[in-house]
Amino acid sequence: MHETKQVAFMSLEYAPGGTLNDLQRKSIKQRKHLGDEQVSKIIRCILLGLRAMHKADYVHRDLKPSNIVITKDGEPKLIDFGLAVKGAARQGIEDVCGTLAYQAPEQMAGGQLYGKAVDLWAVGLIMFELISARHPLWTGGIDKKQYREKAQGFTNKDFKFKSRRFTDLSRNLITKLCNSKPSLRYTVDQALQHPWITRDFGGG
Repeated sequence: MHETKQVAFMSLEYAPGGTLNDLQRKSIKQRKHLGDEQVSKIIRCILLGLRAMHKADYVHRDLKPSNIVITKDGEPKLIDFGLAVKGAARQGIEDVCGTLAYQAPEQMAGGQLYGKAVDLWAVGLIMFELISARHPLWTGGIDKKQYREKAQGFTNKDFKFKSRRFTDLSRNLITKLCNSKPSLRYTVDQALQHPWITRDFGGG
């Protein structure tokens, strides 16, 4: 933030790679799906950003592909912290906010305490979407009310890993991130230690 007597202006880092949404649309248009290694590195960067937030006791609450940008070095960065709150790990949060398609079941319920685990749910959905090029739960023909009912009654059996691009490791991590019970959902540190993230791809 910079200020003069006449004007105040803010300078932001330029992200020429656009958002994850842009990256996904480009890959679909070119019929070149994102590879397992590329998605793994993207998710790892997202988790590292989340770890910094959670360590500072913040919850993002609105993680989604359009709130993740790609820098000139090709690294994803989290943006849009307008709904982020501090202290949720201790006190819980009761207000409903965020983007419905990426809200955890406890987040969309209203009147139910939730915390950092909602961010991990969103990471799991983003990971699924990057691998398969489709949302795991919001399928064609359902409206917001139907989606909310579907997500709130969700179990891991509801995930349909139809794409051949899913591996045993990626399926395992997604189900850990999207456990319907927040207390059993992976934390950031657990996710970062998962073998789908820590694998050596042999290319640096």
